[in-house]
This record gives sequence, C-alpha cells and structure tokens, in this order.
Amino acid sequence: MKYLYKHGNQFWYQRAVPHKISSLLKKKSIKICLKTNKLQCAIVRSKKQAVLHNQMFYKLLNNNHSLMKIFQKKKFDIKEYEIKFVDNFDDLVDKFLFSKKYMIKNVLSASEEKLSSLSLERLIFRNGELNFPLLSMALSRYYKLRNNADDIKIRISLERSVKGLIEICGDKPIDEYSRIDSDDYLNHFVKSNKISAGRKNQSNLINIFKLLYSNLYISNSNPFLNFKWPDYKHKTRKIFSDNELKLIFNFCKEKNDFVSIIIALMFDTGCLLSEIIGLFNDDIFLSSHQNYLVIRSNYLRKIKKRFSKRVVPLVGISLWAAKKIKLKGPTKNIFSDFLSKGTNKIYILEYSINKLLKSLTNGKTSYSFRLTLINRLKNINCPEEVILEILGKSKESRIYNNESSLEYKSSWLEQIIFKT
Repeated sequence: MKYLYKHGNQFWYQRAVPHKISSLLKKKSIKICLKTNKLQCAIVRSKKQAVLHNQMFYKLLNNNHSLMKIFQKKKFDIKEYEIKFVDNFDDLVDKFLFSKKYMIKNVLSASEEKLSSLSLERLIFRNGELNFPLLSMALSRYYKLRNNADDIKIRISLERSVKGLIEICGDKPIDEYSRIDSDDYLNHFVKSNKISAGRKNQSNLINIFKLLYSNLYISNSNPFLNFKWPDYKHKTRKIFSDNELKLIFNFCKEKNDFVSIIIALMFDTGCLLSEIIGLFNDDIFLSSHQNYLVIRSNYLRKIKKRFSKRVVPLVGISLWAAKKIKLKGPTKNIFSDFLSKGTNKIYILEYSINKLLKSLTNGKTSYSFRLTLINRLKNINCPEEVILEILGKSKESRIYNNESSLEYKSSWLEQIIFKT
C-alpha cells in the first residue's frame, strides 16, 4: 500500500519530500509511526496523514519563494502537519485470512460486482480506506466540482474517456497513474490508428486529473500532459456508389419504418441527421404545386449559422418519407424524444443509423449523403450557388444576396431523382 511499510510489529508511514522544497524542510523524506499493527487501521491512518502532507506540499510548492524568505533563518515546523496517533494493536491480516466470518462478510458485500474484476485491495477495503479514490469512483467527485456537469453530452464524453483509460491501464487510485500508464494509453490509440479519438480523450483526462489533483492536494504532475502524437491524416469521406444508393433506396422502401424514414429524408436533401431530427411537423409543407421542408430554429434545437436556416425542396424518396410523416397525423414533432434534455437517445440513434449504413455500404456513414448529393448535382452541371443554398453553405462573401427561387432549386434536384 502506498506510503506504508511494516517494521517489526508496527506499520510506518513514509513518503518522499518533493525536491523543490526539500531544502526548506531540511528533509528528503518523512517518517511517522502509525502506532498500530492492524493493516486496516494503518491504511486509514496513512490516508489521513497523507491528506495533511498533501496540503503542506501544495502550500509550499505554490508559495515557495515567499516562504523561503520567511523561513530561511528558521526551520519550517512540519509537526503542525503531523497527527499524533494512539496505540492500537491487533493482527488484522490474521483476522482477514483466517477468520471465516470476516472473509464471508467481505465477499458477500461485493456480491453485486464481478469478483474476478476486483483487486485484493478493493475486496478488503470496501469502504474507501485507500489513500485516494479509485478513478472509477473519483469521477462523481469531479462532477460535483464542475459547473456544467449536468450537460449530458459532456458526461457521456467524460465517462467514455475514463472507461477507456480503465480498460487500458486498470482502475487505480488517481495518484498512482504515471507516465508509464500515459505511454501505454498513447500507444493504444496509435497502434489502433485512432489518433483523433485519442486526442479528444486525452483532453478530457487532462481536465479530470487537473481538477482532482488540485482539490485533493496531490502534488504529482499530470500524467496526461504533453503527449507527442504522430501526424494524423483525416480519413477522406467517400460518396455512395450507384449500387450502394440502390441498396439504401430499396432498404427504405421495404422497411418503411422509423429509421428508414430518417434515412430517406437525408437521401435527396443532403440534410444532416441533427437537422432532420429537429424538424417539426409544421416544417414540412406538401401541396400539389410545391413540396419542401424548412430548416429553422425551435425550442428543441438551435440553428446558429445564418445560411443554415433554409428551405429545401422535397423530391424523390425524400418526398416519399415526408408524406409518410404527414400521414401519421398532426404530431407536433415525431422526433422530439431524441432531443429531450437529459437523454442520450440522439447518440444511440446516430450510432444505429451509421452502423446500418456501414453494413449496406463500404463503411460509409450518413454524412456521405451530403457529399453524394453534391457529386450528383455537379454531374449535371448545377450552379455552385444553388448547391450551397440547398446544403445551407452559402458563402458569407457573396456580393449579391439574391437567393435562388424554390422552383429553380427544385428543378435541379428533380433531375437527379434516383430511379431503381
């Protein structure tokens, strides 16, 4: 256990003094007798003493120059940060190893977890007697310290990063992660060619360890700082081939379910999944003369960019999907469940749709609908400004703000209607 060793029949606490303040304390290490031979008691006492020393180190390291001037003629009194322990002797190790009652009690208290995944320390010290909390348990403390921890998107990202670190390096007390762990972590993402994901997870871990180290007065350096990532080239997203479009088209027509309707709406509009999910029933207009959908802000989601707010003609299979939605009745928004605050259903839906598309195509995702629409319009020499208006990507630097009419945009889209 950290800071603990046994000499004779007693446990002792010992830890090194940071090099920067060793001259001030005139010590390279600190030793304290814990006055016990009980392992569990020693762990508790060691933890309490470590907290005080962490506070002392933190204070000295952050005020080193001023304190050096004050105490340069007088030795710093470290006794103020030492606990005077009372004798407490017994043999806890023998009690745990040879007491059937004590063993059964600990095992039963862990019955809700997989015993094979528990370390001996976690099995014995179920009530948090380790010096600092395990990473899996420290995340809840981090949430309490953060102001925006209620943001579901942030929580999902943080939990994913912590889970990944635990899978790669194990679940340890947060002060025991070192450069060896960070190197293993970096190598994992480099070898699996997931550098972009690794960078995002590293950023989360830096913030988690920084805040927890400060709150718990841990003087260790943040092990996840200063990674040297190799150069990373973004994967080029590819368009759907004609055969892949045919497979997707037929799938939507045959399935005729909730997911296929969402996919079909993206098929001939080039809209993003987030834009489709935010549609209200009133945003879809159908008539004998014009059919279109409106991408705009509402109380469920905001469209921040000016040109992203637009009117998109409905043709082909996207028009088929819009009619299916209208037939369901006057529901205000059939996708509202996916945008409700406090849920992560939209991420599950996105994952499911992309997984489905990858199985139908050569590993392509929903974003390929946008790229494919651009390519299909380019092949019939559609003007660039029309393509940009349909996708909500109009250039801010345009001299004239004359937007193309709905009929004009629709006439170009009708020329690329996919026919099986």
